[in-house]
Amino acid sequence: MSLRSKWKIKKLLLFPEAVEEAAGSLAPHKMAYFLQELASDFHVYYNKCRIVDENADISQARLYLVSCVRIVLSNGLRLLGISTPERM
Repeated sequence: MSLRSKWKIKKLLLFPEAVEEAAGSLAPHKMAYFLQELASDFHVYYNKCRIVDENADISQARLYLVSCVRIVLSNGLRLLGISTPERM
């Protein structure tokens, strides 16, 4: 797994802390900033890294990472009361 992937996973693991901080300080904008940063970082990763690779194990890991990012973004937006499309 590349360093870029490891950093992404660490960012995803910060989600519960970001929710707690935003709720505890009554500052929903902190959640919006967290989600915007995650989406921006993922966009950079997606443009630099081929998700489906010749190596099936790498492809599976990257697809799982994409799924995790989708879940975190969806949950964060739902907490903010923002609906998300099922497909794009």
